[in-house]
Amino acid sequence: MTSMSAHAPEAYTCDVHSQPGLEVNQGYNARPPYHDELEIKHQVVQPDHAPRYSSIVNSPLQEPRKKGFSLLIVIITILLTTIIVGGAVGGGLGASLANCDSNQSSSEISTTTVTHTVTHTSASAVPTTSLINYTVAAASTVSSLQMNCPSIDNSLYSTHAQQSFQIYCNHDFWADLPAASGGVIRNWAAIVAYTVHDCIEACSALNVQADASGVNVRCRAMTFRRDLESQFDSSGGNCWLKNDTIADLGQAVMHDIAVSAALLDN
Repeated sequence: MTSMSAHAPEAYTCDVHSQPGLEVNQGYNARPPYHDELEIKHQVVQPDHAPRYSSIVNSPLQEPRKKGFSLLIVIITILLTTIIVGGAVGGGLGASLANCDSNQSSSEISTTTVTHTVTHTSASAVPTTSLINYTVAAASTVSSLQMNCPSIDNSLYSTHAQQSFQIYCNHDFWADLPAASGGVIRNWAAIVAYTVHDCIEACSALNVQADASGVNVRCRAMTFRRDLESQFDSSGGNCWLKNDTIADLGQAVMHDIAVSAALLDN
């Protein structure tokens, strides 16, 4: 093992003149401290006057004080301008709002309320005045008609010729069913009718014409079908005028698209 002997550290000196790049510039003139630039003039204070303080001449501290003062003036100017402009705008806005409120008040005062009364009438309502040149929809374009059942069921209807008929909702007096006077039911005719009562009136009118002509023909019953378009296409009408009523109501064909009526006074 090699022994190590302690050595005292040798003093190391660095000659700046001998270091490359660190040569001292002989022409360099060190500037005196900053405070030497302050040249203060003193003024003697006279005993019979108030003391006056010395002014700083050529001091770098004066420039910031001037800038601060100028900045203060600019800020004050901006604030004053804002206040003036804001006051003008606010005054104009207030005047506009006041004018708007005034106009609105005037409009509200002059507003007139008009009330419309709407009167609803049912489809079966009878007009109070005669209709002129009135037309109805073609039978081939009417899918279904109103029957007013069951309100008219078992009711009596008196025709223009003062003939009374008993009404039966949902009853269909088919042809060839047993007739009340014997035999079977026959159809005198099939016509177009838009209401049950029109169909009954047609049956009664046939009796009037037969009596006037001395023809032994009697319409003692009728059947009305609401499916007008379908019946018109297949049979040419939806109202059947019959020679007799049915012998037994229990034998009638029952469905909700038919109404039948029987003549009471033969």
